[in-house]
Amino acid sequence: MRRAYTLIELVASIAATAILVAGMGSVVMVAARSTSESPVPVRQVRAAVTAQDILSELEYAVSFSERTATAVEFTVTDRNGDASVETIRYAWSGTPGDPLTRQYNGGTAVEFRKDIHLFSYSDLVETVTAYDGTETHHVYQCDLVIQVGDDSSAQAMSSVKAHNAPEVAAP
Repeated sequence: MRRAYTLIELVASIAATAILVAGMGSVVMVAARSTSESPVPVRQVRAAVTAQDILSELEYAVSFSERTATAVEFTVTDRNGDASVETIRYAWSGTPGDPLTRQYNGGTAVEFRKDIHLFSYSDLVETVTAYDGTETHHVYQCDLVIQVGDDSSAQAMSSVKAHNAPEVAAP
């Protein structure tokens, strides 16, 4: 009955273990490279989060005072307990790389998201004709396209229904 390994058995097992460890190491390296952070997906997420944050406020707009491709100003119901509506304005200069700003209740505009290369606001307006023939125009959908960074694949497009259907001037 043998109780020990021969030198050849020991060398063979060490060689087999070395091959297995090298193979596992290469698998780990490939996996690490495949999950490395790419700037495009991060920018896409930033653009999508930015659009969602803005649309979550636009969804409850009760009126609009500015609606252009690069700026939107609107009011929402009281949020801070002062019994007054809140005015929110988002604006972008139109220059790629400039920040998107947010202004709250006429205060100082603060940087909301930096490195914006595209900000496009639009909305769909519904015209309602009353029995007496008068027409009113209501925003019923708000659309945003935002691009963070200079890669056009890092764009987010999103829409939201305007629950309060705020009345606006004729288109």
